[in-house]
Amino acid sequence: MIRSSRRGGLLAVATIGAAGLLALGGCSGGTGDHAKHAKATGPSASPSRGKPVDMVVSVKHLAFTPATVTVHAGATVTWRDDEALAHAVTAGRPAGRDAKTGKATPSHSSGLFNGKLTGIGKTFSVKFTRLGTYTYYCSIHPAMHGLIVVIP
Repeated sequence: MIRSSRRGGLLAVATIGAAGLLALGGCSGGTGDHAKHAKATGPSASPSRGKPVDMVVSVKHLAFTPATVTVHAGATVTWRDDEALAHAVTAGRPAGRDAKTGKATPSHSSGLFNGKLTGIGKTFSVKFTRLGTYTYYCSIHPAMHGLIVVIP
């Protein structure tokens, strides 16, 4: 289920449900894969124990910072545009190369969320209610990508 609202610019809130998690298919892994994948992707932000803690991802210098965010189910992740360039936050995987064949692979949007950030101070938020691993990228600048890991 996706809910949208506008307040002083663009603010959309999406709730990721069971059907949305299934739509990710190959983008989500088992519980044992979460920690391994999060550690392998570089700098990350991790939640404290207990109540879900909302996180902010800065979008600046053509990067999502932190690139990997770990949150408890029920937390909201907000992407904030901290530069004058427009960006997008699109659930799915960016274009790249197949590790086995070396062939180019196109980007693939999972359809779970797609927010537009049109300049400094604009935000887009997603509330993650289901466990899983969610990849995302900027459809305007495909080299930008990140990962959200949702834990109990």
